[in-house]
Amino acid sequence: MLRRMEAQAERYDTDLAELVGFASVSALPEHAADVEAAAEWLAGRLRRAGLQNVEVLPTDGPQPVVYGEWLAAAVHNGTTEAPTLLAVEAWLQETGALPLNVKFLLEGQEEVMSPHLPAFLRRHAAKLAATHAMSADGSQPGIDTGSISLGIRGVVGAQLEVTTASTDMHSGWKGGSVPNANAVLAALLAGLHDGATLAVAVEGFYDDVTPVTEQDRRDMEAYGFDAQQEAASLGLRGFAGEAGYGVLEQRWHRPTLEVVGMTGGFTGQGIKTVIPRQAMAKLNCRLLARHVEVHCPPYALCNLTALGGSAAPWTNARSSQSNAAAAAVHQRLSGRQALFVRDGATIPALAHFQQTLGLAATKFGWGLADRIHAPNERLRVEMYDKGRRAWALVLQELAAVAAAAAAPPGAGDGAGEGRDAGEARRRVEAHDQGRRARVLQDLARAVAESSGEGEGDGGGGGAVGMPRAGGAEAEGGAEVAEAGDGAAAAELGGGMAAKQKDEL
Repeated sequence: MLRRMEAQAERYDTDLAELVGFASVSALPEHAADVEAAAEWLAGRLRRAGLQNVEVLPTDGPQPVVYGEWLAAAVHNGTTEAPTLLAVEAWLQETGALPLNVKFLLEGQEEVMSPHLPAFLRRHAAKLAATHAMSADGSQPGIDTGSISLGIRGVVGAQLEVTTASTDMHSGWKGGSVPNANAVLAALLAGLHDGATLAVAVEGFYDDVTPVTEQDRRDMEAYGFDAQQEAASLGLRGFAGEAGYGVLEQRWHRPTLEVVGMTGGFTGQGIKTVIPRQAMAKLNCRLLARHVEVHCPPYALCNLTALGGSAAPWTNARSSQSNAAAAAVHQRLSGRQALFVRDGATIPALAHFQQTLGLAATKFGWGLADRIHAPNERLRVEMYDKGRRAWALVLQELAAVAAAAAAPPGAGDGAGEGRDAGEARRRVEAHDQGRRARVLQDLARAVAESSGEGEGDGGGGGAVGMPRAGGAEAEGGAEVAEAGDGAAAAELGGGMAAKQKDEL
């Protein structure tokens, strides 16, 4: 499996270059056509990978969703994102089947807070039902250091506009006697933080912040953050943040309020002696409305409006089965245990999946920091390669989880799984991962025999006790992977091939 993927690396790189060539920028309406083009490209790529019934579905906004399906397995479902597509394609090329049903959801509104995703999820909840969810969004601390995220911060965008007059004015004729919109805006923004501690000064901002636990502190210590190295790499003269908290604690566990854009007055080359009538700032923040109302001076009109969508914070249980599968892959690829981390950034889809579908996703992205959200942001080719291999392996790990969960305690004659099923489960846990596919078939047969369901043949494979694909309980689904502004969804599945390879 991995050798097959390595042999196709050049083609994968070409595909990636073609995809990122679309100017599918979700925040800019003038790129709506590019978004549509990216969605159509993804639909074609899904078909090429072996998916069936691929179609472009509308959302409530300008960004579409691409849907397709390939159902054959009666094993537990999992919902993921690309670059899983490359791993799934390699599985199908190698064996003609998948070890479990997989649903793709390719969603391209993340940078504008995924405003239409919740309605889409509600509308297609039956298709998107799954046992596990994994997200390809995110990054790793280093080339040889893996991590599993346990939480991210939420965000809301706002725009603050200050108006002081009906027209701009000459700074010589009127200066010193009329209000200056820039000055009013600057004073409002400066008042958002305590000047001494840099804590957010907005009333109620820190209400209900979850206290940091001792386990959280152990996770931060294990991360080994090097402040000096980061400062040097970013050209910082020092760090600035809420007093009394370290850099990681500020990022992982404390809310933040940031000014991310400002305009006002003349900003061209040279100088124009004008007092501006209006100034504007864009903020990433919460709980601002009351603060602005209290602090806006009587000679100015201060208008605060929500900007775009918003996203709730998200947390994930350390001991989830999908986290365990991800941890096993990290161990295999790097020979080191994965770190448990938190992320200061926001991925709206994670909270939407949790709230709408009841799925707590595992983040399984394979980028590095690499100037994220800055000019020349990039993805290293070596991490793209590692991500492909990781997704191929995590499908195998999740298949082991699905097979182990297929027979609940006490199934069949009430005596539990029986010695044969128990032995098969121990073999799944003990065998090296290169032989796990064959062991899973043994487990499925043993469970079938001990539970009295001898119909499973172990070859095309359904897991025992699960409905066959196409039945009411195995309704098809969609999986989403981000690409530009479109969303592409496709469902894949497959039973374990009768003659599964001994090694991937």
